[in-house]
Amino acid sequence: MDDSSNSQKSFPDDRLWVKDEWHTVMGLTPIFKLFSEGKKPCTPAVGRELLILVRSFNAIPDTDEDAWLAALVEAYGRFLSARVN
Repeated sequence: MDDSSNSQKSFPDDRLWVKDEWHTVMGLTPIFKLFSEGKKPCTPAVGRELLILVRSFNAIPDTDEDAWLAALVEAYGRFLSARVN
C-alpha cells in the first residue's frame, strides 16, 4: 500500500509503517488509547503485549513478527508523545 501523501514519521489513524509499506491495522488507535489510559510505558515488553492484542484482530505473519514489534513500539511511543503535547 503506497500512500505518498503520508510520511513515515506521521501517525495516520489505524495505519502502521511496517517493512517499507503502510498497513491498515484494525483496532490500532483504540488499543493505543487503552494502553495509554492504563499508564503502560513504551517498552519492548509492552510492545509484546501490543503485538499479541493487535495480532488477535489482524493477520501478522510469524516471519514479520520482529518488524511488527518494532513498528508497534515506535508508533506507540509517537502516540504517547502526541497525547502529552
